[in-house]
Amino acid sequence: MSIINPYEHHRTQLSRILDREEGRKMSFIIRKANILDARDIAILQIRSWIAAYSGIVPYQAIAAVNGRRLSLWQKILKNDSDAFVGVCNHEIAGFIGMSESRDDDAKPDTYEIAAFYLVPEYFGKGIAKPMMDYVLEHIKKLGYSSVTLWTLEENTRARKFYEKCGFLPEFKKEITIGKPLIVIRYRKNLST
Repeated sequence: MSIINPYEHHRTQLSRILDREEGRKMSFIIRKANILDARDIAILQIRSWIAAYSGIVPYQAIAAVNGRRLSLWQKILKNDSDAFVGVCNHEIAGFIGMSESRDDDAKPDTYEIAAFYLVPEYFGKGIAKPMMDYVLEHIKKLGYSSVTLWTLEENTRARKFYEKCGFLPEFKKEITIGKPLIVIRYRKNLST
């Protein structure tokens, strides 16, 4: 069975959305990230963290984490990691990083989306869903039957999106990023 890129059926709708709002033709592709993307991904993640977590995570904690982004992404992408970027008009607009689950209680058939961020200007513009569809199909092809991800309880935009994509909350725990915060693990079964 040949698989068509999952974002293809969203391309027309996405183009209409962005064309209407920006008055120009938009191109959108999803591709594997590489070492040359490290700087753009680091900047994207810094901007996304500031936009998504201001008022949730203390600014000093955001700044401390953001100061290490470039070296982190250079190291990750140097090792041929499982990461994809969404490119709009030749600029990286989002990225998703994945790996085998890092959770102690994970079963061997569980993969994890460890990072999913968009440039703030693309929040709510319709590119997140095709990116999610693409990586879920990729994870299925790797032979995994479920995928998990973690998000802050107070990050309601992300939580609504993950739930719309069929992820269900299954576990909460407290972490510290400048202050105590609750994170929720979501899971999606890929075998149905």
